[in-house]
Amino acid sequence: MDKFISNNSNFLVYVIPIPINKVYDAIEIKLDDPSYIVKCQIKVYGKYYNNLFANDVFDGQIVVSNYKLTNEKMRKVYFIKDGCPLEYYHDTGRYDNNGRRIYEEYIFGRIYSKSWFRGMIISVFRDNALNKNEGWRVEGGWGGWDTQQGYCIVPNVTTREEAINVLLKNKVIP
Repeated sequence: MDKFISNNSNFLVYVIPIPINKVYDAIEIKLDDPSYIVKCQIKVYGKYYNNLFANDVFDGQIVVSNYKLTNEKMRKVYFIKDGCPLEYYHDTGRYDNNGRRIYEEYIFGRIYSKSWFRGMIISVFRDNALNKNEGWRVEGGWGGWDTQQGYCIVPNVTTREEAINVLLKNKVIP
């Protein structure tokens, strides 16, 4: 009788969070308006999880100057090829029937980035640009984003031409 020998090797992988605290100088451009260039900063702080067998994850805060709502609580960011939504939770100041605070989801845009925030680009949903320093959002939601008219925040560049080149190189725009 043949014997079946199983060689089940189990191993455990620990992902140790690495603290991150960075500030990036950036510019915001609007793709269909060559005169629209706004200097800003992106502050990234929290814990970075460098995963061997899955996508890297960031759990913390990404705050964009001029956008007050990016100071709100934020959902985790996953470093995936097609970008990850930047989702924040706005405290409405209201409570449900059980006395718990009510939060509303706020989608700022999408982040495109390689690991460790290298080559980071943020596409901003169009109606959010109307809310820059305001308290909540315009009526009707956040709008969308497209490659013809969209707002983009690109760190580590100083001119529109440099920003466009980064967007082209990372295939955010065709």
